Amino acid sequence: MLYMGVGGTWSPDCPLIDVLISQRLKARGFVGTRDEKICLYASTSKEQALDYARDGDEAYLKVLEPQVGCVVSWVPSMGDMLLKFGTHLDHLRWRDITQYRGVKFGALVRDISGDLGVAETYLRYGRQKRAIGAMIDSFLEPLEIREHTVDADTDIDEVIDGHTGELWITGPCLVHDFDPLVHHPRPAVVAAPSPRP
Repeated sequence: MLYMGVGGTWSPDCPLIDVLISQRLKARGFVGTRDEKICLYASTSKEQALDYARDGDEAYLKVLEPQVGCVVSWVPSMGDMLLKFGTHLDHLRWRDITQYRGVKFGALVRDISGDLGVAETYLRYGRQKRAIGAMIDSFLEPLEIREHTVDADTDIDEVIDGHTGELWITGPCLVHDFDPLVHHPRPAVVAAPSPRP
């Protein structure tokens, strides 16, 4: 089941970083976008989605149903791409990594010091896009990013194969109010113990 929390305030709120991540993903051939004006963010974790719901209240929880033609994107075992990028920025600083593929960003990475809000501010003022893009490229390089275009035969649970955490959905998607009587997670399949001889 894919959940989405709405109405909450959260930090960091970095739409321009997500747009730049989308641009760098597109350069790698991916179709899905992380632009919050276009995509819907979902989670396989109800608890994670509640973190984004107003006051953590189930009344602000939605259930998403991707439709034929939409693209579902995710990074296996990554709970939240934006937060992981913040950690990456911190690692760049502490490991004294000052450039990526010829684009230098040493002074900038020290100024950002892992703070996504500072990076977002640079982008808001139209500054350092190339350098921050290089930091994003260094972040994306080792990741196993997956995306799947939904068709009439898609079983989304099977496609995401046990992934726990964030997904972003680009294209048609139904959004339902969460109803605990209707929307309950599938129980995990546990193998029966072998009978003792």
